[in-house]
Amino acid sequence: MFVERVDIIKSIADPVLTAKAAHLLMRLLEEYAQVQLRRDAVLEDTYRRSLGS
Repeated sequence: MFVERVDIIKSIADPVLTAKAAHLLMRLLEEYAQVQLRRDAVLEDTYRRSLGS
């Protein structure tokens, strides 16, 4: 009886948790991409400044 209830709860919770995890992963990847873009811009600026001095 208890095992059946756990299986029912897991079958309901798994898709919800999977969707939340996927959403969080996408946000994390978007943040990582933004950090990489900022880093590239800083490196490019630093490089350009070093050529100008």
